[in-house]
Order: sequence, then C-alpha cells, then structure tokens
Amino acid sequence: MVITPPDSEVPSAEVSLNLDDLDDNRFIEIMLEEEIDSLPSALELMFVIDTTGSMGDELKYITTEFESIIETIQTEYDEVSMRFGLVLYRDVGDVGDVGDVGDVGDVGDVGDVGDEYVVRNFDFTDSIDEMKNQLADQVASGGGDYPAAMEQGLSTALNAQWVGGNAARLLFLVTDAPPHDENLSDSFILAQTARQIGVNIYPLAASGVADIAENLMRSMAIITHGRYLFLTDDSGVGNSHAEPSIPCYVVTRLDSLIVRIISSALSGNRVEPEEEQIIREVGTYMEGECS
Repeated sequence: MVITPPDSEVPSAEVSLNLDDLDDNRFIEIMLEEEIDSLPSALELMFVIDTTGSMGDELKYITTEFESIIETIQTEYDEVSMRFGLVLYRDVGDVGDVGDVGDVGDVGDVGDVGDEYVVRNFDFTDSIDEMKNQLADQVASGGGDYPAAMEQGLSTALNAQWVGGNAARLLFLVTDAPPHDENLSDSFILAQTARQIGVNIYPLAASGVADIAENLMRSMAIITHGRYLFLTDDSGVGNSHAEPSIPCYVVTRLDSLIVRIISSALSGNRVEPEEEQIIREVGTYMEGECS
C-alpha cells in the first residue's frame, strides 16, 4: 500500500499489510508524522437538482433557504473563499442532441429548446445573489415517467471548472428518481470519476424515492466519501416520503443539516446536531453510528 497525502505528487510511505493479523474491527491507523494537514481554504458547492414535475416543493425549499445557509457558513468561516454552481436536469426526450456520458471532458451537446431541456447548466459563481436569482428563475415541470436523466446532470456538473488545490468540493444531488435502467452503470462510473477529482457527492432523496434510487444514491455517497440524505414526512411538506432501509438516524431541519455537512468539510470534524435540533430519532444513533 502506498500512502500519498492530498495535493502531493510524491508518495510519503509504503506499508505492507497482512489482513490476517488484524483484529475483528479491521481498523487500520497510519500516521504520517512529517505531514501537516491544513484545512480547506476554499469551498466549491454544487447543486444538481432534478426539476421534473414532482420536484416543485424541494426546488422551492432550496431556493428559499439557500441564502441563509451560505450566510451561516460565511459567518463561521469568513476566511474561506466560496463558489456556487447549479445544474438542473429533467429527462431525455425529443429535445436537441444529448451526447453520451463518458469521462470528464466528454459530455456532448445538451439541447435546450425554450423552457424544455434535458440539462441546464450555470457556471460557478462567487455571488450569493446571482445563485439565488438563478434558483428563483427555475420551475419544476415535465418528466412523465418515473426515471430521469440523472447521469446527464452529474456528467455536466463534474465537467464544471472545479478549483484545484486544498478545497472542499461538495455536490448535493437532489432527486426523487433514478436514471433509466440502461444508464445505471453510467452513474456508478460518474461516482468513481467524482472520487478521482475529489468531489464528495451528498445525495438528497426526495418524496417518491424507491429501492433502486435509494441503493444507487447510497452507493454514490459511499464511493465519494459523502453521506446519503433523505427527506421525511415530519415537515408535512410535499408528497409522502418513504422511510429509508437503515437501522438508525436522527431527523433535523434540512437547512441545519446542510450547514452541518458543509461545516464538517471545512472544519475536518463531523459536526453532529445539538439536542434541541433533533426532531425525531430512529434506533440508537451515536455520532454517526448505530449502537
């Protein structure tokens, strides 16, 4: 095993492991004593949002809460430069020419005719107002059948001009549907690409998510070192939400959850909710683990 710190082209250590010698926990700790780990100096925050007809409530919520979420983060991390990106997608239909999903740098042409589109892409911006206005101009419409063009949205987002170096690169994928069956493998490949370029995917499952979408989104979170997020019926907003097939979790407000995820990435420590922020608890949850 070769250990290479982030932002370094030179390996720092080579380690030989015999898995038979590990204890039952399979826990490995490797210390690189001469390496200094610095916290991110930049935040790259990308929202990839399914805007088919069933996603109206989720789109409205993110539009309403975006400014307060970012202002909370800026107050805590005023030394961190921040940029925000937005990609919207619906479903593949008779709109323009949509290229094949490939490696980053090979997205193809995405058609956009009037208000009907497969993918709509906005460049990164450092302006909260610009991002807020871009969100406010969008509507959820179309779709028809259950699957959507998730792989097209992800491919476009990963082709954005992400900043290099020591930055936190977070992608929130907001959807209630999987891609079409023939495009499931493309989504796994894109998750692997995200991991290679240091983008953490945080899927946010909206109402209507079923087993295929949940399993895919959870896998994408694991591959990219993100976390699977999901909406519940506690707010009373939107359609009914399926309970996820996980043994334990806590329910909080979505805006505070997004703030904690961003704060965790910038601080280097997992930020857990305060007791008064917890609306409901399922199972026995303790600092991100089920006990």
